[in-house]
Amino acid sequence: MPKIGFLGFGNMAQAIAKGIIESGFVNDKEIAVYDPDERQIAKFGKNIAASESALHLVKQVRYVFICVKPQVIEDALESITDGLTKNHILISIAAGVTVERIGSVTGGICPVVRVMPNTPLLLASGSTAIGRPKDIEDADYSFIEDVFSCVGTVYEIPLDKFNEVIPVNASSPAFVYLFAKSLAESAVKHGLDYSTALNMVSDTLIGSAKMLQNTGYSVDELIEMVSSKGGTTESALKTMKERGFVSSLEDGFDSCVARAYELGNGNNN
Repeated sequence: MPKIGFLGFGNMAQAIAKGIIESGFVNDKEIAVYDPDERQIAKFGKNIAASESALHLVKQVRYVFICVKPQVIEDALESITDGLTKNHILISIAAGVTVERIGSVTGGICPVVRVMPNTPLLLASGSTAIGRPKDIEDADYSFIEDVFSCVGTVYEIPLDKFNEVIPVNASSPAFVYLFAKSLAESAVKHGLDYSTALNMVSDTLIGSAKMLQNTGYSVDELIEMVSSKGGTTESALKTMKERGFVSSLEDGFDSCVARAYELGNGNNN
């Protein structure tokens, strides 16, 4: 009998399902899914149960992962409300959508856990923010933490800071990819091969992340270790700061948070 259900089965939902199956946390028969696009389920390639409707899904499972876009979450929630009981647990990955907004549709009949994962979950190397509601039992909360621990690292974040965490983990992979692409394209302008340059940047990003996490040095100390006085790195950093590299990141961060609040308020334009 399935106990975990996915309402919406796009890339993020598939990454979570893949991680918990391959880690042995659950088997594929314990997962049910519903997605109006049946191709999403077919391409997953594992023996999971495909529900005939969203309502049928929630009647099969206890833990319901709401994996739809913020723009359609109210329609999705309305489609399952008649099947919800106080024994269900809803887990929402919808950016900007508060627990209160979800409760306003469902009648607050069951606990709602907000999570904010990122796409490296596809390689079981994700970073997931999780917010604990007041009305959840310890065992249920631990179960959800364990789900996301199967696909990366879990950080508990206050619920009132969930929009602010989006540019830190959920959106930041895109920032990193743009950074890597820009360096590789600059390398091409100077006669280097794009693929080789991109691989070198990727290796460096992995190594730099390990330096941040494992050496005990502060960020400023690590920057100083690379930046010889009067050297090439110092020259590059000086130019980047003068051209607004840091301020553009700050502005992008602010824009990301602001858009999360817009989506949370139902502004889909």
